[in-house]
Amino acid sequence: MNNPLKNYWYSLPLLGFLLLGLAVLSQVEHGQEIIALNAWRVQPWNSIFHVLTHLGEFYPYVVLGIVLLFVRYRFAFLLVLGGLITIPVGYVLKDKFAEDRPNTFFEKRDMQKDVVVVPGVKLAGGQTSFPSGHTTSAFVVFGLLTAMLPPKRQPWALVFVLLAALTGFSRIFLVQHFLPDVLGGAVLGTALVLLVLAIDRRFPGRAAWAERRIQA
Repeated sequence: MNNPLKNYWYSLPLLGFLLLGLAVLSQVEHGQEIIALNAWRVQPWNSIFHVLTHLGEFYPYVVLGIVLLFVRYRFAFLLVLGGLITIPVGYVLKDKFAEDRPNTFFEKRDMQKDVVVVPGVKLAGGQTSFPSGHTTSAFVVFGLLTAMLPPKRQPWALVFVLLAALTGFSRIFLVQHFLPDVLGGAVLGTALVLLVLAIDRRFPGRAAWAERRIQA
């Protein structure tokens, strides 16, 4: 398993994503990044981002976990481990920061009429905005997949990091999170990938069965 940050197909787009996000934050007031997307909340973008946002849910862990059993048991285990770590860490941080979700934020300021929402999307409320759990999860999944890539498949990391970034962007598009939540989720997800890789390295004498796979 390789550190995804040493794969320039992954690390450079990730850095660009974070720097672009910080640049936007320096120019707009909190919440304006959501309002700025009002004109874009039409088809086919509504459907595209509604689908992409599911990449930050449990489905990829299930589907990819099964697929990885045919590659290497250890890979499937590490992916599941990443998911199991992500859930409690995200919960604790959301509780600690207690930032208003966009729906709550705009409601408190009587600004809901200023926001165009995607039809059929149920807006989350309360104070669970930071960090974005979907973004964190997406960067964990695609960061670990990047770490599993063999040398000849390294360019696939570009696809993985773009999918993770688009998952994060979908949370803003769907009025579920603010830009800082997404950037925080990207950083947190990347940190959790490094944690999982550190755990993997702690067991250099891993059992032989872990390197096996299901024979098709």
